[in-house]
Amino acid sequence: MQKYNLVFISMCIFWFMFFFISIVSSMSYTPFQLSDSVRSKVSAHALQGWGFFSKSPRDELYDVHILNEGNDQKVNWPNNIPSNFFGLSREGRAQGIESGTLYSQISSLETNECEGNIEECLREAKVAKEVVNNDNDPTLCGTVGFSFQKPIPWAWSDYYSKEDIESKVIKVEVECKTG
Repeated sequence: MQKYNLVFISMCIFWFMFFFISIVSSMSYTPFQLSDSVRSKVSAHALQGWGFFSKSPRDELYDVHILNEGNDQKVNWPNNIPSNFFGLSREGRAQGIESGTLYSQISSLETNECEGNIEECLREAKVAKEVVNNDNDPTLCGTVGFSFQKPIPWAWSDYYSKEDIESKVIKVEVECKTG
């Protein structure tokens, strides 16, 4: 039994040191100084570093709104919601790729400034462009709006609502081609 305990403790120490050194070597400033040779060895074995797992929290929040009259169709984001079976359904991820493909056709156009409710701003906005959705199984068809909003800093979240932050919106008409 002591043999297994020793192996378990050794494994825990090894993995703790591995994660600690890989995190410290990826930081630009830290009170724990590693030599350049250790940093280069760690970067050779952990090529992507920790930046792979996250994006900047200051990036604008991107959202897609389906604005068809009488249609209660919604974008299935985020992927971990119950309607996506907590991530087992791939429809939400597919819609992300589909929306990115659509947005790449309009990214050079000017967006409209929006103060207040994003849905209302999109309904009042004029259609900026007509685009074609060539996806094999399109889900974003008809009148679609894209919104971009700066995130509310966590420390201020009690004092602001989502509608208090300025947004940028653009409205397009999407023609779906299947087959």
